[in-house]
Amino acid sequence: MFTAYLLERADSPHAADATARLETRIPSVFTEEDVASVRAKTESSWLITSGRHTRSEVILRFKATAAARIRERLVYEVGEYLALIVDGKVIAQQMVVAPPTGEEFSIAGTFTPDEAKALAKKIKTALR
Repeated sequence: MFTAYLLERADSPHAADATARLETRIPSVFTEEDVASVRAKTESSWLITSGRHTRSEVILRFKATAAARIRERLVYEVGEYLALIVDGKVIAQQMVVAPPTGEEFSIAGTFTPDEAKALAKKIKTALR
């Protein structure tokens, strides 16, 4: 089971009851029913000041029927945190940097390429 909830400022995903508090919130931002696919993406570039720069992220592609609803929900939540939950456990919490564009939503952070692949794999497994 895969679900995403917005965190309230008082929430801490490290607290023992954080997942229980999140799962009692209605409605969730999105669930596995809304996700069409997930993939890890890594881009490399060269910066004159610091050399090679690598950016890794996980891209969620929403089903067309859910994309507009999710975009409308997240457009006012930029700067807030989203908790991603798989099988009752918080696997990541990421700041909403921008609402989804089209049907895609980027979960970006300080992921290494391997961490992004591992997160995408956890989510893919929950979608089956």
